[in-house]
Parts: sequence; C-alpha cells; structure tokens
Amino acid sequence: MINATTIFHKENIELDKNIDFDKIYNSSFFGILNIDIEENNIIHNSHIHISIDNSGSMDLTDDNDYKDNKDNKNNDDFLFNKNNSKLFILITTLKKMIKVIVDNNFPLSISIDTFNDRICEIIDYIEPNIYNLDFINNILDNVISEGSTNIELPIINSKKKLNDIKNIYLKKNKKVELFFILLTDGETNKGETDISILKTYISGFTNIFIGYGINHDFYMLKKLSQQNGEYRFIEKINNISFVCSEILSNIVYKKIKNITLKIINGKIYNYEKNKWSSKLYIHSVSSCFKKVFHIQTYNISKIKIVLNGTTVNTNKKTCKIIKPDIFNKKIKDDLTIYIFRQKVQTLIFNTITDYNNKNELVDFLKYMKKYMENNNLNNNYLMMTLCDDLYVIIINFSNKKYNKMFSLSRHSSQGNQYIYNNNFIENCFINHLINFDKNHTNIFLHENNLYDYDFDNVNNNCVNNIDIPLLTREITNSWKYSSDVFCDKK
Repeated sequence: MINATTIFHKENIELDKNIDFDKIYNSSFFGILNIDIEENNIIHNSHIHISIDNSGSMDLTDDNDYKDNKDNKNNDDFLFNKNNSKLFILITTLKKMIKVIVDNNFPLSISIDTFNDRICEIIDYIEPNIYNLDFINNILDNVISEGSTNIELPIINSKKKLNDIKNIYLKKNKKVELFFILLTDGETNKGETDISILKTYISGFTNIFIGYGINHDFYMLKKLSQQNGEYRFIEKINNISFVCSEILSNIVYKKIKNITLKIINGKIYNYEKNKWSSKLYIHSVSSCFKKVFHIQTYNISKIKIVLNGTTVNTNKKTCKIIKPDIFNKKIKDDLTIYIFRQKVQTLIFNTITDYNNKNELVDFLKYMKKYMENNNLNNNYLMMTLCDDLYVIIINFSNKKYNKMFSLSRHSSQGNQYIYNNNFIENCFINHLINFDKNHTNIFLHENNLYDYDFDNVNNNCVNNIDIPLLTREITNSWKYSSDVFCDKK
C-alpha cells in the first residue's frame, strides 16, 4: 500500500534574511511530499547480471591506500597483498551477498562475467541455494586479475545475456525484473568509448554502474547511468559492502517502477536539473525506504499530486491522488532542515556546473553550523549529512577532477536519498583545508557517518528498520577489515 502525505512550512518561522531563502520560497508555500510503501513481502522474481573488472590494477590495494603508503619501506608487500587487494575484497563481498540471498530465500537468479581486454563468462545462469553455494564460491575464488580495461565488452554482453535470461523466465511463464551491475576501478583503454553508442546496449533493464577508487572514469559511468539506472562512487573499495547491501535491498523490495509525479497547482523539485517543475520521473520505489520530495504551491488547499506507476509483482498500472488534509493541524510544521537541504542541493549543483563558488560553500557551511549550535540540532542526522556534503566538496576544491567526482556523488546521494555517502579525503589534500573560524572547526566528518551509529536505530530513510541494517551487517561482516572501514579523519 502506498502511503503519501504532504506537510508545509509554518509561515511564522523565519530564517536569516542574509541567506537567500526567498529564492527557495519564491513567494509560495514550501513543503515536502513523503512517500513510502508499507508491505515488505517479496513477490517478484529478479535476475542480477554482474560484470567484474579483473584488469591488472585489481591486484593492487585501494588507490587511496596506495598513495598513503607510497613511501612505506614495505610498500611492495602492502600493495600486492592478495588478502588486501581490491579484487579480494570485491570477491569476498559478492560471496557474502550471494550467501545472504541463499539464507533469506530471495527469489533471485544470477549470472557473472569478468572483463579486462577480454570477457569471460564464469557463471552462465544459476539460482543460488545451499546446494550450489560452494560451487559458486569456488568459481569466484579462482578469478585472477590481468590485462587492461575494455568496458565495451561487458556492456555489449549484458544485452545479450539479459535477453536470454528473460526468455528463460518466459518459458517458465514467469515475469522477472532484470538488473545489470558493472563494477570497475579504472578508465577504459580499449574498445568503444563513445557513450551514445554504448547506451544503445543497455535498454530494457536497470543498470547500476559502480566505480571504486579515484581513477575510474566517473564521467562515462555517470552518463551511462542516465540510461535507466544509477551510478555509485565508492572512494575506498573497503566500503563496497555497504553499497552492495543497499543495492540488494532495493532489488528485492522493489515495489513500484516507472513512476511519474504530476503536480497540479504546484511544483516539485528536480535535483538533477536544479529546477522546479510540474512533473517528476522516478525510476522505482522500494518498500524498505521512504522518499521525501520538496514541493511548492501558492495555495495549499488547491494543490493536488497524481502518482502514476507500474507495480512490479503484477506489472499493472497504479494511480494514487494525494491531497493535503487541510483540516489536520499537523499539515504545517517546522521544515527548516528541509529548507537547508534545498539550499545545499542548489549549492552542490552550482559547484558541478560552475566550479567557482568555493567561498559561497564555506560561508554557508559556517552559517549552517552556527544555526545548528543555536537551535540544538548538532545531532540531527540530516543536518550533519548536509554539513558533510559541503565539507567533502570544499576539501577537494584543490583538484578539479576529484572535486567533480565527489560533488557528483554527494549530489546524487542526497538527491536520491541513498544510505551510503562517500567521505574519504585524501591526505594529499589536507594542506588545502579552508581556514574556518575557530568556533566552526568541528565539521562533523567521521563521527556523524551513518554507519558509526547503531544500525537498528539510525536509518531515518528506512520504513522497515530491520531489513536494511540486517543485510548490511550480514554483508559487511564478511571480511576481517570491516571494523576498520571508517578511519579517523579529524
């Protein structure tokens, strides 16, 4: 069942006029639209096709660790330690994710290939269970890294593979949701690189492109993800388990897809374009998360929101009309934290498109920190995340490439309301820290990260506070370095 409610900001709550919040209001009522789905039963079948980059660089440790340890006398031992390599951590995480599928009896099938300058299909089609789990693990354990990187190969193969999988389910008179996950750590140096051509191969299924380390082609993956998918940037390979648990949760609990929100007598914010419009497209909604969207209207009593989508389990159209309950006293509330969120999203968008607003980011971060201290919001999760958004971008301003990479990722995570946010700051950038006023030096990095909190209580985005934390724990506990994922970055 779809739950949807609207809340609007109280007019008598004012913010600092020196900060241009009037542009957010635009002489209208600012509000939020909450959407969540109550049911958490898994009905639909899903197939995940996974493409693993096993090029030569995967034999090394994390890119960031390499830079941190480049002067280490035992550097060779560290760099080429198989039990700490990117490939080892990736394979270990995938094995644990597959075990979670088996332990929870998720109706999932998988296929896996590896790619470098060649492609190798290591698992054709299999439904993981307790009887074939060892077989799958043995195959994954035998993956080695060699050669260069050709992203064209797995992309072309994904279309053929997922079409074949679809036919397998059709013969069983079953419907299936198809997913393609590509994981890579580097830039393609062989094969087709024209994004418009590559996009022609990835239609008809959900695409998830995961780039890890700071040397992957974030621009290509981001552009490819715009074809019915998403792009995830993981700054340290150690953190891939968190992303995998979130992705798996979204897959198994996916309930409604191809959603359009149409706003009558109002507008809704599109974070990707930084524009207010009367219509917004959403790829899908899962029952394990709630989504919060920003809306505007000149007349609360006249705004109407029409949600159209397709249910995953029946593939039938669904429609819900959302109107404010104008007689409910809770229809108006203090939405200051969401107004701050709106402002931060706009600032990050401007950084991506302009790259000349560092001082504006610094000034607003100072203002936000002061506001939090004065209003007892220092422990508010959303406000702390917004501080992280700005701080991570500011700290990487010394390098345009990295700034773009981190800005795109934080912008996407905030806009899509992902659980995982990258926050790693390279040691080589520390000397370029902004000199904040002494009263504003504590910028919340490290201690406010979502995964430093109690998994059972922290997730403000989660409707069901059991499923996501449980999957996360099961997957992240798969290797001995899991407790060191978050190092002190003060």
